[in-house]
Amino acid sequence: MGRNLKNVIVIAVGFSIAFTATGSLQSLQSSLNAEEGMGLTSVSVAYSMMILSSMFVSPTLLNYVGCKWTAVICLGASPLVAATTTYIAITANLQAQIDKEKSEDIINQYFGIFFFAFQSSNIWGNLMSSLILGQGSETGCGTMGMLIISAFLDNVKESEECGTKKSFCSVFFATFRQLRDYRQVLLIPLTTFIGLEISFLTGDYTSVYATCALGIHYVGFVMICFGASSAVTAVTVGRLTKYTGRKALIAFAAMINLSCIIGLLIWKPNPDQMAVFFVFPALWGMADSIWQTQMNGKLDLY
Repeated sequence: MGRNLKNVIVIAVGFSIAFTATGSLQSLQSSLNAEEGMGLTSVSVAYSMMILSSMFVSPTLLNYVGCKWTAVICLGASPLVAATTTYIAITANLQAQIDKEKSEDIINQYFGIFFFAFQSSNIWGNLMSSLILGQGSETGCGTMGMLIISAFLDNVKESEECGTKKSFCSVFFATFRQLRDYRQVLLIPLTTFIGLEISFLTGDYTSVYATCALGIHYVGFVMICFGASSAVTAVTVGRLTKYTGRKALIAFAAMINLSCIIGLLIWKPNPDQMAVFFVFPALWGMADSIWQTQMNGKLDLY
C-alpha cells in the first residue's frame, strides 16, 4: 500500500468514526423531537452555523495550520469537512503524478474510498443508537476519530499543500472570489440539491414513512439500509467514473431520485409491505453516493 492511499484510508476512517454517533442521532431528531419541529429546527441551526464556519473559519485555519491539524482541532465541525476534502484532492494529485494518470480519475477513486468509509458509518452509528442514546457516545466517537487522525495521518508538505502563507484578508475573501468562476456558480444548485435530498431522507422519510407506519425503533434499520447501499455504490462509482464519465452517472442518479419521488407520492405506507420501506432508502443511498462522489470530485478540480 502506497503512502498516499494509506493517508486517504486513515482520514476516511477517522472522519467516519467522528460522525458515527452524530449522523445516527441526527436521523432520529425529526422523530424524537417532533413537537413544534424542535428536532428539525435544531439540526437546521447546526447546519446554518456550519455554513458560516465554512465561509469564514475553514479557509483561515487551512492556510495557517494545514489540513491535518485543522481536522484535529475542529473535529466534528465544518472545517473538518474542508480539511478532509482538500487533503484528499492534494493526495490524489500527488498520486496522479506518480502513476502518470489523469488527476480526475485518481480523485474519483479516492473519494470513492472516502465515501465508502463515511457512508458505512450509518451502519455502525444506527446500530449503536439502538443501544446507546446519549452524549457519551458522540463524545467518545469524536475523540477516537481525532486520535486516529493525529497519530496516523501524515502531514502534507507545506509546498504541496498551501504554498506561501497568505494574509488574513486575502484568505478571508477567498471564498467570495470563487464566485467569479462561472463553473463554481453553476455547481451551487447541485450542491444545494444534495443538502435537500439528504435532509428529505433523514428528516421527512424517517418520520413520515418509517416512524408513522412502523415505529421509531425501525428508523435505525432504515438508515442502515441507506448506509450499506451508499457505501457499496461509492467505492464502485469511484472506479467506474473513469469508464462511463461523470455526466452519465449524474443522469442515472437524477433518474433514481425522480423515480423514488414519484413512487413515494403514489405509495401508501403499509406495515404489511415491510420490504418496500427498505427499498426506497437503498435506492436513495445509491443516488446520494453518486452525487457525493461526483460533486466533491468536480469541486476539487476548480
